[in-house]
Amino acid sequence: MDYIESVSIERLKKVIEGEQGGVSKTLNWQGGGSFIYAKLMPLMKYLKKKL
Repeated sequence: MDYIESVSIERLKKVIEGEQGGVSKTLNWQGGGSFIYAKLMPLMKYLKKKL
């Protein structure tokens, strides 16, 4: 999806840094952790059409 790098990844970076908003604030999240993501390149066009 086109928004992954501009929205989702940036949000995850903020959560890891301990940004206090949304559920992070509710749970008193102090930050930490990591994430990875994978692109499904060969099936991307097919999956986008199905969504």
